[in-house]
Amino acid sequence: RALKRERSDLTSVRNVFASAPQLYEKIEWMDCDILDTETLNIAFENVEYVYHNAAMISFDGTGMISFPLP
Repeated sequence: RALKRERSDLTSVRNVFASAPQLYEKIEWMDCDILDTETLNIAFENVEYVYHNAAMISFDGTGMISFPLP
């Protein structure tokens, strides 16, 4: 299960999984505001581990990357 904002563009995430789209399809996306504890309680039902991976990734020092990677 992965949390995302309602208006999130998942194009970059889908591109990461371009060589294995069946793995992308296994992700259960859930719209969630991390400040909404009710929704978080629902999102975390039956979840044993939580990984926080929201970040800006930079391989070239600009703070942004484009996909596909060069």
